[in-house]
Parts: sequence; structure tokens; C-alpha cells
Amino acid sequence: MLTLRQLRSFCSNAPLILPREFKLRHSDIFNEQITPIKESWLYNFDTTLPVKLGLVQLHPRIFSAFPNPQMIATNVSWQQKYRTIDWLKMKTKAEFRTLNKKPWPQKGTGRARHGSRRTAQFTTGGWVNGPRGPKTGFFMVPFYTRVHGLISTLSVKFAQNDIKIVDTLTSFPSDDPKFLTDMMSTRGWGPSTLIVDTTDIFPKNIALSAHGVEYINIVKFAQNDIKIVDTLTSFPSDDPKFLTDMMSTRGWGPSTLIVDTTDIFPKNIALSAHGVEYINCMPLYGLNVFSMLN
Repeated sequence: MLTLRQLRSFCSNAPLILPREFKLRHSDIFNEQITPIKESWLYNFDTTLPVKLGLVQLHPRIFSAFPNPQMIATNVSWQQKYRTIDWLKMKTKAEFRTLNKKPWPQKGTGRARHGSRRTAQFTTGGWVNGPRGPKTGFFMVPFYTRVHGLISTLSVKFAQNDIKIVDTLTSFPSDDPKFLTDMMSTRGWGPSTLIVDTTDIFPKNIALSAHGVEYINIVKFAQNDIKIVDTLTSFPSDDPKFLTDMMSTRGWGPSTLIVDTTDIFPKNIALSAHGVEYINCMPLYGLNVFSMLN
């Protein structure tokens, strides 16, 4: 028999367990008498009007935790700053190309003696302690700070009725963006919508309908951003639209970096990627952290 203190310690470290039948089981880690189960409506995704298909049980430690605004603010600040780069760079006096001569004679003028106009006393001179970019703003917050921030955000969104669960995304009937925007407006899903799925490849209709709509984004549940293909020479067309449609259908993110082991890329892939800002080609030896993060 476990005491209440031991049970709480187990519950605080309990993982998120969601069986296939969407039913939380009673165990020593989870006790519905102490932490009641949270439930949410399960909606359809094939019509504009919502139809309630049943109830889905959610883990109370994830969707019913006491929200911590400080954790949410810390995560938001981290996600806004860790990708920034300060490119500002002020020149020192050694980096100016002006003549390094005295602005006036040493004696006889009554003015203070100076050896060069490059010094910081002059408005046209260099900086002494100025910024020396590029300087990255990358930093990492502790793991549990990120976890508690995510849990607090999910709990707040669930309390505000902003989390909607549908049966499947494959039942979406049309690839017309207007049908999707009408559905969001009719169901009152807010000014912006984030669609999350457990698979890497989204269904064709939902991928095409969400493409080009600024306030509707799709993201996979797990991050798997490295895709391996057999060869680049089999790419059939040099049309950029064919390549962008492939990236959108396969869910390869808003920007794609194509890496090959050879210096010269095949003709079709080079011509189709040329001119598309968010698709870049790079040989393997030029791969670096900055290119992968961007």
C-alpha cells in the first residue's frame, strides 16, 4: 500500500500514457479519485458543421495542471531569442582606412594634442567598446522548465476550450483552402489554427488546403526533419512548382535544405530549386550548423 506522499511523487513523474482506445487505466501511478480524468469532445473532420462523435479521456497531469505563467513567459522568451543573431559590428580605430596622421601640429595651436582622427574622441573615429557582431542569441533553458512550460500552456489552452480533437485527418474531403477556412470560421476555431498529427506525412487534402493560408499551420507531433532519398538524379521535372508541391505534400517544413555528396547537382533539381528562397542546395562538405538551423 502506498502512502499519499508516495503516490504524489509517483504522479509527478508519471509519463503521458494514452492507449489506443483513448481510455486511461487506474493504476498506482494514476488514481482518478485523487486526480479526476479530464474529458474532451471528439469531433468529425469531414463536414463544415461540427458533429460530436464521443468523448476522449485526457491525462489530468498534462491537461489539468495548475498553470505557471512564469514558465510560459520563460519558454516564449527563449523561443523568440535563441534564433536571433546580432549582426551589428562597430569598427575600431585600426579598421578605418583614413590616413593615420596628426590632425594638427603638436604645439602652437592651443588645442589638445592628438595623434590620429581614428581615435574615439572624434565623431569620425572608431569605437572602443562597441558591439562586435555577429553575436548569437542562442541559449538553452533547463529541460524541466521546457516541460513545465509546455504542460502549463496545454492546461491553459484546454481550460480556454482552444484544444479540439478530431477523429482523423484523412477524412478531410477537399483540397480547396476556402473549404478549410470556412470550417475554421463556422466552428469558431480562432483567428489562427495549428493542426497537429502523429504522422510525418499529412493527408493530401489537408496539406494542399492549408498551404498558402498564413494563419493555418500544420506540424507533426514528433520532430523528424531528416529525410533520406535514393538519388537526386531521378527527379523528373525542372519546374519549381513541382518541387514546392512535393515539399508541401510530404510535409517537409517551411524551408528545405537539399544535401548531396557531389559538387555538381543534377540539372532538374538545380533548375527547380533555383529562385525558390526557402529551398537551398548544398554539397555535403559545406554542411554546417547555421545552414541546418535556418
